[in-house]
Amino acid sequence: MIHGHKHSWIAADNARGIKEALDHLLLLGHRRIALMHGNLKWRSPKEHLIAFKEHLAEGAVHLPPDYIITCDDGNLTHSNGYKMAGQLMALPAPPTAIVCGNDWSAVGVMTKLTELNLRVPKNVSIISCAQTQLSIEHAITMTAISRDYDQHLRYAVGMLMSLIQNPGRVLHERVENPLVKRQSTGPVKQHDQPAQSNWN
Repeated sequence: MIHGHKHSWIAADNARGIKEALDHLLLLGHRRIALMHGNLKWRSPKEHLIAFKEHLAEGAVHLPPDYIITCDDGNLTHSNGYKMAGQLMALPAPPTAIVCGNDWSAVGVMTKLTELNLRVPKNVSIISCAQTQLSIEHAITMTAISRDYDQHLRYAVGMLMSLIQNPGRVLHERVENPLVKRQSTGPVKQHDQPAQSNWN
């Protein structure tokens, strides 16, 4: 459905998903957390970015501008994930955790980390914002924000029936996409732990 003020729509609760991902990383001790996102013309990357900045600010967690990184062409591909990981890990204080826009970019990040002799999650933790079968089947299974398409379909059918009965209504529905914890996230190494924040 079209996502707008004058149309009914169903959308993932992207803000809640990002907050769950950050809470998980923060509880593991991470404070240097980066975000890779796609084209901000699209709703999901825009909502991910807003929620990411807001939630870290609420916890007084420092977010260097270099930790927010956008794909050159807006596409979250394996090659772009690989390239962006190289940029992040070349920083003077590289992140200990990276939140990636999708599974493909996350695998690209892992490929680059392997080349740099960095291990997931021992040296860097990885979270994908859009789980696919790749999250489950990769050699290192990925902690990811889930996508329950059957649930989206059920909501859509229910909304359609309601709109048939009440044609003039405009309905908006946010579908929860909980975080699924797997092998790609782990505790931060103690010597990588920065100064105190409100999450300590």
